[in-house]
Amino acid sequence: MREKAGLLESETNFGQQRKNWVEPLRSFVLSLKQAADLEKTSNHLEWKKFFQKIGSNPEIKDKTVSIH
Repeated sequence: MREKAGLLESETNFGQQRKNWVEPLRSFVLSLKQAADLEKTSNHLEWKKFFQKIGSNPEIKDKTVSIH
């Protein structure tokens, strides 16, 4: 009985671990879409908000953005 319960618990945990990668991937893809949309604009305030959200350290030099 214990072995069966352990196997059922392992199966449940495995299913949950497989789903954990979906949300970070979704967030990454949405960030890429937002970056592509921002590339077409010159709204620097929106760029700033985007970089703050993703945690980058942008540096503006000679009117170009470089990320270290």
